[in-house]
Amino acid sequence: MMRNRLHSWVPIAGLILAGIAPIGAEEGGLSLTIEQTNILQIPTNFHEASELKLAEVGQPEVVLVGLALPKGFDPSRPTPVLFTSVTGDPYQSNIKEMEVYRARAVARGWVVLTGQPHPWPDRPQDTVTGRRVSAKVAFRALAELFPGSENWPTAFAGFSGGSKMSQLLSGYFIAEGRHVVGALMSGCNENQIVEIMDNYDPDREKLKAMGYFLSSGRLDQVSSPQQVKDVRRTLRRKGARNVRLETFDGPHANYLPHIDEALIWFEALLVNNGES
Repeated sequence: MMRNRLHSWVPIAGLILAGIAPIGAEEGGLSLTIEQTNILQIPTNFHEASELKLAEVGQPEVVLVGLALPKGFDPSRPTPVLFTSVTGDPYQSNIKEMEVYRARAVARGWVVLTGQPHPWPDRPQDTVTGRRVSAKVAFRALAELFPGSENWPTAFAGFSGGSKMSQLLSGYFIAEGRHVVGALMSGCNENQIVEIMDNYDPDREKLKAMGYFLSSGRLDQVSSPQQVKDVRRTLRRKGARNVRLETFDGPHANYLPHIDEALIWFEALLVNNGES
């Protein structure tokens, strides 16, 4: 167990998902269970609540955050962060989807993070704004819990619709000044680079320098191999210098070994940039 005092944080009571450890409050602070998913209910600030209210997403005053810490975690040392996003089909929450990545990422020493409106919206109310603001709340909460984490290298990961969201969030958080090392885009049939440039205006060089790991099933009929190759081609045409496409024998699915490969590759990019 590790304790940290966060006066404004509220633990979720009675929210237990399969394989997920709920967070509990103890005298003197919150207790975080290492290597498991801790679920926090985070009060939003005025600007966050205003955006959520305008978008008519969830309860504007709170966001749920999922957080998993690796064994041996030392908050005084920079630790890479993986933020995960769910697709829209099959439909489930970001925190449930985070379990796909958690064990593999924490085993490599990564912090795993996600955020979502509360309650998780029905599909028509599941918007880019709701997801973006929830991610912003999650990173703010992480920084309040572990000061300095706003400077830690960060990657985004998602499958299908979640891969598009991961690319969008990469661009948004580059514009916000976060150090984004890469995006794992599994089963991605559409490049978001134009939307990123138009809506967020991130530093172009940082956007070109980050890693784009594309995972594609050779039998995928939703995000066909050719569509994924087109995404790669467009990224390269826009100047991206680190684009990697890996395939596997299978349909439209989140191929778990590629999670490991992507994280290893992102770590290598950090080493090559002298940031290890």
